[in-house]
Amino acid sequence: MFLHSNSTIITYINGFHYLVKTEQESLLDRRNNHQRRKTMNKARTLPLLLLIMSICALGTANAAVSLTANDLSGTVEQKETYTGTISISNTGDNVSLSISAADITDGSNTISAGDVAFSPTTISNLANGDIATIDVTIDIDNDQEPGTYTGTITITWNNGTETGTETVNIELDVELGNHLIIDRVTVVVDGNSDRVEDGEKVGEEAYPQSEVEITVRVENDYDDNIDIEDIEVEIDADNDLDWNEREDMDDLRRGDRDSITFTFTVPRAQYIDEGTYDIDIIVTGEDEDGNDHRDEWAIELEVDKKRYDLQFRSVSISPSYVEACTTINPQLRVNIENAGTRDIDRGTLLITGEALKDEVIVRDMDIEEGDDLTKEVALPLRENLDPGQYFITIQVFTEPTEDDQTDITSADLVILACTTDEEDEEEEEEEEEDEIDIVTPTPSTGTTGSVVATTTGTPSKLLDRGSTTYLALLILIVVLLVILIVVVAASALGGKK
Repeated sequence: MFLHSNSTIITYINGFHYLVKTEQESLLDRRNNHQRRKTMNKARTLPLLLLIMSICALGTANAAVSLTANDLSGTVEQKETYTGTISISNTGDNVSLSISAADITDGSNTISAGDVAFSPTTISNLANGDIATIDVTIDIDNDQEPGTYTGTITITWNNGTETGTETVNIELDVELGNHLIIDRVTVVVDGNSDRVEDGEKVGEEAYPQSEVEITVRVENDYDDNIDIEDIEVEIDADNDLDWNEREDMDDLRRGDRDSITFTFTVPRAQYIDEGTYDIDIIVTGEDEDGNDHRDEWAIELEVDKKRYDLQFRSVSISPSYVEACTTINPQLRVNIENAGTRDIDRGTLLITGEALKDEVIVRDMDIEEGDDLTKEVALPLRENLDPGQYFITIQVFTEPTEDDQTDITSADLVILACTTDEEDEEEEEEEEEDEIDIVTPTPSTGTTGSVVATTTGTPSKLLDRGSTTYLALLILIVVLLVILIVVVAASALGGKK
């Protein structure tokens, strides 16, 4: 180990020192390089950070108010109202808002800004993250020209330091509206009148066998001078009411009105239940330009049943024609229905009339709920009635008192003049004289010449003096006589020569 020389040892020492030195310098260089990179990174990052902060600051300054609202679009007919909703979202500063509109136009025609309404029109404080809802209505005039209308709605905001606006676009398609309208409906139930609007219930209740009248008034509400033609009015009720009817109406000029009345009878108690029944009223027509028009109302009719209610189902008299001197008493036949909701055991029938000797009363009729009863009653006629038509009045009561009458009806009885035996014989003789019998006898074997036909009864009037044939023959005879006289005279004159 001591074999190396001093120079070699020095060389090793120097090499080791170099290595150590070199490693130290390398470590120092790496530290310096890392420091330089950090410095350079900071130098590059700072401007970028400053730029981002500037952009954010700039954005914050310009976007302190951030509102978002939806546009509006839709279709609406003349004389109707468009409805829409604007939702305004705020993602910026607290703001107060106000809403306004400008005219909406299709280029030639205008929907006035005054026909545009908002609810609410202002909002005092819309905070960050809140949403405001604005209802928009636009009234379309009766004569607004059809077309596509566009415009804007302006939202004006204020955040306390600044004021600005946001715009909402609107597009409306205006179509031709209905100009044949139901102007008024009047309903009469058993004589009680009530005016009814679309969707309403008739104020008067109806009962089985109630008489109901519905009068419908129709109007042509065009502002332009356009006629509406081929108008039909229809009543279409619930099936249980069994009422469907349609009538034509005269043409209507601009602004004209016309009415038509429908009448029906509520079905009998056995065919209808208590309840509310829908009645649809439908009006259709066509204007002179070929456009269809239609209006429809729906009303309700309340049908109730009385607790005690007797109603006539049928009334007849047999025979309905009798002679004044007859001894026959005609038979009155009535069928009575218990249309109420309670049984009746004291029903009373009252029969009166000028042709009767006395009034006829039938007492203690027993009719259960929903059942009917038939009664036959002989009518005692007065003697020596004058020929003519007599009314027999029939009333029914649930109790034998006047206040409990529930139905009344009448039947006709015709009294003929009496006929005697002499009048009958004269009529028979007149009939025999009017008959004409023609008899053609059969000729016997070997008979020659004419066969003569004999007649009985009134002779033929073929050669009456007043007949045309008679006058023609008379003229012919006169002409022949004149000719004969002329011939004879000529012959005589010739003989003298």
